[in-house]
Amino acid sequence: SNAWRCAVMNTRHWHLKTNQELRLLIGRNDNVSVTLLPDQDRSEQPQGRQQFLTRPPLSAEIFGASLCPGLQRNLARGEQTAVYTWTGCTLEVKGLESTDLCYQDQNPPMNEYLNTAAVLHRRRLDALMTSKGGPRVLIAGSSSSGKTSLALLLCNYAVRQGWTPAYVELDPRGGNDKLQLQFLPGTIGATLIDSVETEEVNRPLMYFFGSLHINDDYPLFKKLCSRLSAALNVRMGDDALLDMAGEDE
Repeated sequence: SNAWRCAVMNTRHWHLKTNQELRLLIGRNDNVSVTLLPDQDRSEQPQGRQQFLTRPPLSAEIFGASLCPGLQRNLARGEQTAVYTWTGCTLEVKGLESTDLCYQDQNPPMNEYLNTAAVLHRRRLDALMTSKGGPRVLIAGSSSSGKTSLALLLCNYAVRQGWTPAYVELDPRGGNDKLQLQFLPGTIGATLIDSVETEEVNRPLMYFFGSLHINDDYPLFKKLCSRLSAALNVRMGDDALLDMAGEDE
């Protein structure tokens, strides 16, 4: 097909070093895929980090979700994403119309993100031993500062450790581009993250607010937040392991 020929013509290999990431800005009409290529001759190894996640010697991940060597992964249209490697790797990207929309960069905060995930994991284990509620994480920041990307990364790391975290969306603008955490504009809600392979919001609980800005009707916003909180408390009370996994907001 024409789409297949276009993808073949727009194929490029990227060689990433340790602790580098490849950032991709995908157009709304692009069919883009990425593949982690097997590399038996790779000499770079992780530099002395304490590990709490089980990773293969050759690794790359998208917001905490591992790529399997040789397995093509299709990316969502209109998404801004990044493929990160702790070890160094070679990636094959197909279908991107312009190389200007794909570039390499360092990501120093990843070590801090991993440390945060490790702390949350320990607190969940403590909650399991003491039968208390798990940790709650509040993520705040300016527009397009990476709040949803960080939330998705922490959720995926939790899933890889066997937990089922709940993600709570309190921004009614609905502007994020991560399909797993994407709620309709004018709503707030919550969803459970039980797989790193999820491609859309999983059985969400949503409340209709009717505006993109909370100050348009702040009393209603507070009331809906209270109802959402009560519903989550009931849901978590019915599932002890879910309660220990906690929430990301």
